[in-house]
Amino acid sequence: MTNSESPVFRSPGDDPEMDQAAAKARKTFRFFWREMAWEQRRIVPGLELAAVKAAFCDPPEIREQDPSGLEFEHMWLLEIEFDGRQLQGTLINSPHSLKSFSEGDRVTIRGKQISDWMYVIAGDVYGGFTVDLLRARMEKGERKQHDHSWGFDFGEVGVVNLVPPDYLGAAPAKKKKLVLPFQCIENAAPGLRRGRRSRAPDVCQYARFV
Repeated sequence: MTNSESPVFRSPGDDPEMDQAAAKARKTFRFFWREMAWEQRRIVPGLELAAVKAAFCDPPEIREQDPSGLEFEHMWLLEIEFDGRQLQGTLINSPHSLKSFSEGDRVTIRGKQISDWMYVIAGDVYGGFTVDLLRARMEKGERKQHDHSWGFDFGEVGVVNLVPPDYLGAAPAKKKKLVLPFQCIENAAPGLRRGRRSRAPDVCQYARFV
């Protein structure tokens, strides 16, 4: 994916809402990894997407060559593996400013680099804290285009679901409502369909918020 195909969403370094969204993603990462563990045991795959977003930066010696470039970029990973300490994944976005990373790279990150996670079942998105915040900041038409580009149901702005309703013994709602023990009525976060890596419309890169 080229930079022209990967829109960059800039966020100021002092963005408390984005900090909070990323912190919530890290705090609830266990829900993502539990689903991934279950997926490995399924005979028939249930996940359309399982992705993690993480913060990346160039080494100081490279960063100083382009002082005007983004200090951090937050990009999505697929093909996730996690050993309890470090996470590996395949980068599905093309960096805007960073020189040390390229789309398709297999990278290893630490837990504190995680800024979001999401998985998709039957077209419904679970997780996605920073995406929800981005969607909350969009005009209605822009948000509709964003959701259409992804091809998933992100649900109501301001609500981040962690698990499907049937996990809690509830009947699936016609429209996504709050479903679990964790409610994000504050501004909160996006993904990619398995096997369709070229459809990463929202790179969701940030100038910095870590």
